[in-house]
Amino acid sequence: MFSYPHSTAAKGICHLLFFSHREATDAENQLLGTGRMIEALNKQPDASPEETLSNVMEGIEAFTAGTEQFDDITMMCLRYNGPADPSDPE
Repeated sequence: MFSYPHSTAAKGICHLLFFSHREATDAENQLLGTGRMIEALNKQPDASPEETLSNVMEGIEAFTAGTEQFDDITMMCLRYNGPADPSDPE
């Protein structure tokens, strides 16, 4: 069962769900870690979900350059656009 830590959903905020990313290692066997992940996320704070995923993947690939990937990288980015407008036909 998947459990997501409590978070306040504010309009326009992106939420990144990730699995196994921090286990990525560089040529010196150092872990990617949360700090480097945050750096990749802060590269473009107002990015779309697609751009956010691309920025994070680029950060992982730059960090792990020259090393073999030993695990999958699974990410999902969601942007909360606020409550549905009842007058909107879609």
